[in-house]
Amino acid sequence: MKIQESVDSEMDLFVLANQLRSAKDINWACAVLSQQLKLLNFELLSVKFCDLQDEKPPIRPYGAYPQVISDLAIGLRDTGGCPISREAQKRLSPFDALHIQQTAHIDFLSKRFLQELKKMDHAHIAVIPLVIGRGLAVYTVGLMNTEFKGDTREMLVGIISNATTLLIGQFPEVSTLFEAKLLSSNEARCVMLGSNGHSDFEIGKILDLSEHVVKHLFDNAAQKLEAKTRSHLISKALAGGEISNMHCTLDNVDL
Repeated sequence: MKIQESVDSEMDLFVLANQLRSAKDINWACAVLSQQLKLLNFELLSVKFCDLQDEKPPIRPYGAYPQVISDLAIGLRDTGGCPISREAQKRLSPFDALHIQQTAHIDFLSKRFLQELKKMDHAHIAVIPLVIGRGLAVYTVGLMNTEFKGDTREMLVGIISNATTLLIGQFPEVSTLFEAKLLSSNEARCVMLGSNGHSDFEIGKILDLSEHVVKHLFDNAAQKLEAKTRSHLISKALAGGEISNMHCTLDNVDL
């Protein structure tokens, strides 16, 4: 698997979308995402999908942490999860894992976990939790010395948000964790991408749908949620938990 490098950032997204659609399974898809992030000098460290209502077991299709950190994370699963997982579920907004306050995680294994994180080659580790419907996706990405703020933060959250939209639609084992309340999978994916600023034409390219079908899906979604305009639809979808608010409220998140 080799992702083509592109100068244009939007074209990178389309290349990534095509690669994800050709992936044979969720593990392969995460490896594709990892390669795309490597082109940006980032390292995908872990991917986790879980049901916020704990009715279904979590899916962990990708992990690239050093063995000592992976072992500590496994040991912490029976005590509420590692500090990254706990903070992700508490904050539900992006943060730097190396800024987690150790005083909030005082048990021995959690302290060891946070100490081992600081030994890695990364001065910054982005944690991106993404809530859609009843599901939570948590990605951790090593940034080397690049700070997780400004354009870097905007770009990385956008890539992760769009990739998650595609993964949910493609792999049933993941989509069952993110069942929307009213909207169909394709309707929710269109509204999610629309909330990230994509045009109908761009959404069609990403999801491999015609522009006409995209418009039809938006119309159906608006009818289901009784929305009068696109902006009204996005607002109601956000309020009802049909799509994630990750990208839409990016400017309002306190770093």
